[in-house]
Amino acid sequence: MIVYVNQNGEIHDVGTTTDETLSPVEIIDDDENPFTGWSDARICCYRVQVYDGHVVMMTPFVSSILIDFVDRFGTADAQTAEDIIAAEQEITDQDLSMMEAEQEITDLDLRLMELENAQEGANDEA
Repeated sequence: MIVYVNQNGEIHDVGTTTDETLSPVEIIDDDENPFTGWSDARICCYRVQVYDGHVVMMTPFVSSILIDFVDRFGTADAQTAEDIIAAEQEITDQDLSMMEAEQEITDLDLRLMELENAQEGANDEA
């Protein structure tokens, strides 16, 4: 896990960041990682010190009264993002199905026109 901290060790991003003022800190993902299973929003409420990939000190820098609210909203935002991605995939799948159906209709229309032209040609010869 990579967290991005400011000069005070306060975590401001998890995984990636666009803030060039933050420094990356690697935390080993093992049984000793205190952040395992936490939302990114909750993790960003903490200040850490890390030594050899292990958290040796962590303390909230956000009021502990607010941390549960931050976590709840962060988790809801993550779920909403997952739901949006799933909906976009479903829409894409439906679009592809519609395009395939439209192609089948076009192919049938062309075949019907060929048959009509062949029938007209046969009628003209007779």
